[in-house]
Amino acid sequence: MSAFFVVRIDEEALQEAHELRERDAVMFKKFVGFVNQLEQHGVQTPHVKKLVGTKNGWRYDFGRYRALFSLDGDMITIWLVVMEKDTRKDYQRWITYLLQSGKMK
Repeated sequence: MSAFFVVRIDEEALQEAHELRERDAVMFKKFVGFVNQLEQHGVQTPHVKKLVGTKNGWRYDFGRYRALFSLDGDMITIWLVVMEKDTRKDYQRWITYLLQSGKMK
């Protein structure tokens, strides 16, 4: 029997997902598929990686886009859906934002 997870999408990430739907339908479909996989498999979902420097932070890579989320028990919260421009610089900016805002530990 597999565990199921509750996936919550933060307001900011939801707005970014709506913009993604208008910009790139293929990537939006990948994002929706990712959310469905998260509900069933959590961080065991393919292409999910731990965020270095965080206690409960994870990321999902799809094309040039990234979904950053946290896992607390069986609750997954997606905080950001963003297009990557400069990997290292963007990565540090996202981590800093999520840690300083208290959204991620």
